[in-house]
Amino acid sequence: MCGGYNFNVSGETGYELYLIQQAPPTRVDTNRMAQQDPLAPVAPISGAGARQVDLNESAASTRLLWPDLVRVYAIAGVVLLHSEAVPNTQFGSIPVEIWWQTNIYHAFVCTCIPLFVMLSGSLLLTQPHWEPGRFARRRLLKLLPPLLIWTLVYAAWRRYVWHQDFGLEDILRSFVTGAEQPVFPHLWFVYTILSLYLLVPVLRIYFLHSSLDSQFYFAVLWIVASIVKPFIEQHYDLQVGYYLDPFYGYIGYFLLGATISRYAPQRLNNGWVLACAVIIAAGYLATMIGTYVLSAQAGKLDDALYHHLSPTVIPMSIASFLLLRHLGYLWSERSSERSLLPRAVATLGRLTFGIYLVHALMIVLLESGRLGFVLNPTTFPPLLSAPLMAVIVFAASAAFTALSQRTPALRWATP
Repeated sequence: MCGGYNFNVSGETGYELYLIQQAPPTRVDTNRMAQQDPLAPVAPISGAGARQVDLNESAASTRLLWPDLVRVYAIAGVVLLHSEAVPNTQFGSIPVEIWWQTNIYHAFVCTCIPLFVMLSGSLLLTQPHWEPGRFARRRLLKLLPPLLIWTLVYAAWRRYVWHQDFGLEDILRSFVTGAEQPVFPHLWFVYTILSLYLLVPVLRIYFLHSSLDSQFYFAVLWIVASIVKPFIEQHYDLQVGYYLDPFYGYIGYFLLGATISRYAPQRLNNGWVLACAVIIAAGYLATMIGTYVLSAQAGKLDDALYHHLSPTVIPMSIASFLLLRHLGYLWSERSSERSLLPRAVATLGRLTFGIYLVHALMIVLLESGRLGFVLNPTTFPPLLSAPLMAVIVFAASAAFTALSQRTPALRWATP
């Protein structure tokens, strides 16, 4: 271990400290949250007569590349974000140069959850043929068993490894509170998927029968409800008395992903590619520098610009989604069906849900020393330690998921 980089200000270790620091969200609704929808069909509407492709088809040639590219990019961001999360939350308690080494990563990967939400909307809301009964059966069977299994796994870790007073009552309470207070922070995503599925029957009808102008109007209301209204209430101590809750939160990303898939060109011209790159770079710099300025003023981490609905993350997320979609179509056209890239991306794309479920366990295992060594974000300078940890966690989680999907007894844990 590199002396001088192992900061533990509260006595807890690594991810346990991160868990303790996570306060429940201040607002609960079915529109907030979300990450990826690994269970949705792959082919969105991209013009009349678009072909539908099922996620379970194994050959890379039968899958669209761009959804898997978004999935892999986003899940890699999630793993990196959680690998550096602990020292990132300790602004003011650790040397500022150490915090900056986490900030440069965090400011970039904070788009990962919006990317997953937009992908889910683009795949779930654009299907021309839809059967409610089949939809409910397939989705519930894919989600409920993993949710139960991993809730028990992480509850057992908290009780028997961290020796926390965590029992059956707490487990049952987590099923009621859902994304508000899950057993482990990252499990909010599974509850989010369930929430989004409940919205699909209504939102799908709206999307398929609304014009682009109507969807643009929805996006404007979403911006007002999610950015403008909270800003006024927080900074001017005014309670905005207009009911805009139906437009608040992740529902905007969800519908926006479908709108992009339906109306945006599959391939962007050079001007649009450059514009997306500039927006991403500008948003990244504004998030990174702005977070430091706000935190320095507060004397502790002010993560307002990290939030998925911040004025910097929203444009970054939209530009990233457009660019990844463009790259996916571009590589599909230039690669043969037997090329390594589409096959590797398709393989990893099928593992993303399992990687998400198990990666937190891999992080706490590395931090615990039970593998014969200790690796955490401050083992070395975080600039090196965080990506090293993320690579190991990603590889181990992918390997575990691939193995469990081939093992009947474990298949329900990582569908």
